[in-house]
Amino acid sequence: MTMQYKAGTDSYDRDEAVDSPSLGSISMIKGFFKASSTAKKFVARYTGRPETSDEFYEKTALLCMYYGAALNLIEYSNLGIFKWYTNKHLDYLLKERPEVAYANVKNSKMQNRFGIDPQTKREWINQLNDYIEEHVDSIDDAEMLTKLLKYKADPKYNCDITISAALAVVH
Repeated sequence: MTMQYKAGTDSYDRDEAVDSPSLGSISMIKGFFKASSTAKKFVARYTGRPETSDEFYEKTALLCMYYGAALNLIEYSNLGIFKWYTNKHLDYLLKERPEVAYANVKNSKMQNRFGIDPQTKREWINQLNDYIEEHVDSIDDAEMLTKLLKYKADPKYNCDITISAALAVVH
């Protein structure tokens, strides 16, 4: 039986962020073709800020490759990661823009092929909330649980893990 994995990434562009505690984060969730006890379960996550953004991008690509060329849905706000994937001929790992996330957004002007418009964030969080209600008992990542509990819809709140988890669920 072949497993289906999906990734969500909250990225960054600048190597140094003296004004921000922002980290990059990628979350990997396991889908399924047949029901099993490990379906719809987070199986891996990397959160950090290596010395360069290129190192972070490489880690996200390696994780996607490790999980059988999992597609990676990335917030379309920090564009360096998209350029990196394209330059490395890894754009086959990028998730194309999911139209379903745009259903409730009236004024999106995004024309990107890959990634997801940050204006749709409310929809991601709603889908993540639904996921949590159904699957909270299967979330084994203590740090993720802590971040999910502390999440608040405030632009000043740094929520890297929550956003990467939401993007994985939005797939």
